[in-house]
Amino acid sequence: MGFKNYRVNIIVRVALLVLTTLLTLYYFFFEKFYVVPVIMTVLGVFQVASLIRYLDKTNRELATFLQSIRFSEFTNTFRIDEMGGSYNE
Repeated sequence: MGFKNYRVNIIVRVALLVLTTLLTLYYFFFEKFYVVPVIMTVLGVFQVASLIRYLDKTNRELATFLQSIRFSEFTNTFRIDEMGGSYNE
């Protein structure tokens, strides 16, 4: 998903996770069809792992940028314009 817009990426991922959770609960309590909740739970676990991986990647990029400033290392290049409005500030 890249760094096109950090806030939009987080909002979409959390919204999909909430939707998956709600669908899992609906099928578990109202439909009594237990195969779908198992599949949706596995999908939810993958979504959580994807969200954590995305946040870790962003944090590593930010930490690398700050360490480059700290040690006055100006050989690395960073593209902030692709990360969204909050990073432009």
